[in-house]
Amino acid sequence: MAWCIVPFDAKKRGPAERAEMLKGLGLKRVAYDWREQHVKEFEEEILQYKKHGLEFFAFWGVHDEAFALFEKYKLHPQIWLTLPSPKAETQEARVAAAAARARRRGPAAGREPQRREPVAAGASDGSGTFATTFVHNLCTFV
Repeated sequence: MAWCIVPFDAKKRGPAERAEMLKGLGLKRVAYDWREQHVKEFEEEILQYKKHGLEFFAFWGVHDEAFALFEKYKLHPQIWLTLPSPKAETQEARVAAAAARARRRGPAAGREPQRREPVAAGASDGSGTFATTFVHNLCTFV
């Protein structure tokens, strides 16, 4: 799966070139990471992935424009959020606290659920170490 290719592409490819590159490398799934300058390309990215047979597997972060497009094109990607590591005595309690925070921060905040989908919540301990915990059954509303 391709991950973080959009903001870190040294050649600054557009959606069509990026999709062609991914297909040429034999990749089939994409976890889409982005920066503000990529918002205007969201729809073209989706169209190019469809054209090249790539699965829009995950979306990093929260953006209303992206969620509207996911609804328009009937996409249901995982939503990946980076959250600070909660203070708690056990790993189970830390995961529960991270899940609760993701629900408040993510696209589910204040809305009725339409479907449930796994969400990847990354947590850092502040030391530069990054650990990802997959928090299941959070609402993505896409």
